[in-house]
Amino acid sequence: MAYELRRKNVAAIALTPGFLRSEIMLERSRDRSQLQDAVKKDPNYATSETPLYAGRAVAALAADPNIMKKSGRAFSSWAIGRVRFL
Repeated sequence: MAYELRRKNVAAIALTPGFLRSEIMLERSRDRSQLQDAVKKDPNYATSETPLYAGRAVAALAADPNIMKKSGRAFSSWAIGRVRFL
């Protein structure tokens, strides 16, 4: 897809979020103690990210003046965040 879209100056990039703190996850852990219990069962809960974080990665990619150099590649939201915001 990236190869075909390059001729039209359109970037095709895959973005994967980390362990997502979805609405269901938040619903199941409404108070802090429930979230702490969840972290004890699965440490990934402590480093989970919200959909907003992935959205910020999309916005950072969209604002990148060198976006075409990234076309055809896959990135993680946390890697984009590290590069863009550090």
